[in-house]
Amino acid sequence: MEQKIKMDSRLFYGDCLDELKKLADCSVDLIVTDPPYNIGVDYGENKDNMKDFEYQKWCIKWIKECERVLKENGSLYLINYPENNARIFNSIDSKTHLIFRNWIVWHYPTNVGHSPKNWTRSQRSILFYTKGNRFIFNLKEGEVVEDYVEFNLVKNVSKEKQQGFPNQIPVKLLELLIGLSSNEGDIVLDPFVGSGSVPIACLNMKRRYIGIEKEQQNLSICQQRIKSWYDENEKK
Repeated sequence: MEQKIKMDSRLFYGDCLDELKKLADCSVDLIVTDPPYNIGVDYGENKDNMKDFEYQKWCIKWIKECERVLKENGSLYLINYPENNARIFNSIDSKTHLIFRNWIVWHYPTNVGHSPKNWTRSQRSILFYTKGNRFIFNLKEGEVVEDYVEFNLVKNVSKEKQQGFPNQIPVKLLELLIGLSSNEGDIVLDPFVGSGSVPIACLNMKRRYIGIEKEQQNLSICQQRIKSWYDENEKK
């Protein structure tokens, strides 16, 4: 079920495997997504607790749909735990025609979740793929971006934290990826839009967005967040 938002952007309520099929071939400029990590998080209507091999097969299904809807100069950023990205890496290489460009480390300095019997996690990985060899990468002359970036987690005390949502990607990190790999007016897709961080980053950077979400509660958070953005920015 499609729900329209301003700026010719769209939100879809439904499973991404169903909703992605409704998008035309080569219709999206960039995909930035942070899928469920398969660690048993209760999202309300669903829990991400597949067996490892099932999770990998599921990831490849929606990634292949993402490949189909990407334009020939489009890019994809996949954010996940390193062990998950490591497991699906070879499958992406063998089952799609996406071109691997880089493995980016997102490090987050944090004082929560310390492990008493193991190394404390302080990173996620971002896989960077393109559909072809001609792709957007907006580096200014002399500018360098390294494959190690540092952005803190969105904590409960953060201004951008959406209550009722278990995890969020910081908007500034998304703005970095979106700014590098798309231009103003381009369409950015997130098949797991969650609390709406990708749409907010797109609005901040004058991009259009398509978001897909199968949890009604999450979609409501996303819609309210977008409405608040418009309410705040229309006053300026």
